[in-house]
Amino acid sequence: MLMCCAWNTETGVTLLASAGRDWLIHALNVEKNYNLEQTLDDHTLSITAIKFAGTRDVQMISCGANKSIYLLLKCPADLGWVALCICCVTEKTILYGMDVDITQKYVAMPARTAM
Repeated sequence: MLMCCAWNTETGVTLLASAGRDWLIHALNVEKNYNLEQTLDDHTLSITAIKFAGTRDVQMISCGANKSIYLLLKCPADLGWVALCICCVTEKTILYGMDVDITQKYVAMPARTAM
């Protein structure tokens, strides 16, 4: 089940990323008829939000029910688009959403406290 998606048009390649309850992120190349470029499987539970940030290298930020935030970086590859997880931060609560500021330097996530 799809839970989130994000577009990236600022890096020369138009990408659509989708993610959801299957714990996978699918990166699709819009310019190549939505060709699947890569499937990322870093999360261990549902992915609740995904965003692109940065204009030089494609950077993708995702968070999910596993209480983790992942920063993914596009790396040059002979066979096409490849992303690597360069950072993982684990929080104390499930993360349900996020947004990137206009400068694309900061990520904001709502805090949720236990009742």
